[in-house]
Amino acid sequence: MPNFEILNATGRATSPLLVHIPHSSTSIPEFYRRQLLLTEAGLDRELLAMTDRYTRELFAEHAVAKGGSAFVNRLSRLVFDPERFEDDALEQMSQIGMGAVYMSTSALRSLRGSEFSADDREAILRDLFRPYAEALSLEVSNQLDRFGRCLIIDAHSFPSKPLRYEGSTLPRPDLCIGYDGFHASEPFIAALERTGRKFGWCVGRNTPFSGSYVPLAHYRKDPRVVSVMLEINRSRYMDEATGERASTFEATRELAGRMIGTAMLFEAFRNARFHTKIPDGDLCIRVGERSPRLDALLESRGHQSWAYITAYNPNGQKASDSANERAQNELAQELTSQGLVSYPGEATADIGDWPPEPSLLIIGVTEPQALELAGRYEQAALVVGDSNQPARLLACDSR
Repeated sequence: MPNFEILNATGRATSPLLVHIPHSSTSIPEFYRRQLLLTEAGLDRELLAMTDRYTRELFAEHAVAKGGSAFVNRLSRLVFDPERFEDDALEQMSQIGMGAVYMSTSALRSLRGSEFSADDREAILRDLFRPYAEALSLEVSNQLDRFGRCLIIDAHSFPSKPLRYEGSTLPRPDLCIGYDGFHASEPFIAALERTGRKFGWCVGRNTPFSGSYVPLAHYRKDPRVVSVMLEINRSRYMDEATGERASTFEATRELAGRMIGTAMLFEAFRNARFHTKIPDGDLCIRVGERSPRLDALLESRGHQSWAYITAYNPNGQKASDSANERAQNELAQELTSQGLVSYPGEATADIGDWPPEPSLLIIGVTEPQALELAGRYEQAALVVGDSNQPARLLACDSR
């Protein structure tokens, strides 16, 4: 049996979502248990300190329900840590004995003894670490082949008080959003940040931990791989002294689902096609791209800025046809009353079965005006732009 499992609903993902859960297990097979110096009581304490307990229960079902896959490590990180660099020379944590194969505990005492040899370490890398890394990299590549993109949610938790090995005085918010700017944009992170704060949580960026897992084959090479670490303060969902679930567990699980939903929705927007009918024909806007025809339209009307907005499906939740049509009519009437020029269109998803959303291209609207409009119609995001500049995707607050 492999030391990992890939969970999905149909045998393979039907949406470009991969939730990675590397540190949730407490399982240590007897062969590897014999390598550890700890007593049973000491091992229990170390597992309580180091395990991202319940992250599988918090995240995995959401991944499967949303058509994605959950990639779960079956073994404790005390056996091997799949999120470290294999080469100790590249892994900063190896300096304190916590590289891909830990030699130290969280209290910086010996976890494995001097009899643990280089051959023993190589055996763990050969039998566990490399097969895991290869399978995870393959899962990402498969999603890229099928969907043209892959969203990685790196699911973790952290103790409310720093462990000795951390030596950290950094803030410890309720939720840490970790990311690398190559694999996650500022608007994407802002959207996640807003979702957490709307839930009443304190949210930090890259504190007390930073970055997010990306397989080396794609790391800082392929922008189609978007990756974000969602790391939850354990005090929000468990008794840290006993490891038991707290009464807030289900609420935390709900937030995990909302965060995944926000990430997926934002990525769907980023990859959608925004069609519009303008006087000289059809126009297609893509995030990150310029549109010479749109620039020409702005110049002809004497404007510098534009926005693309819909009132359909508030907060990314499908509404009834009648509710959508009513909201869209209200938006069109509001634009007319403000003297803003708009052109009808519809936004279409690049994958999946999300129906086209009737939308409006508004020219001459400022970015603050557009954000206000989109927020009042409870939209999660909108597309904006300026003359001779690429289209940008913005997260917005629903008011």
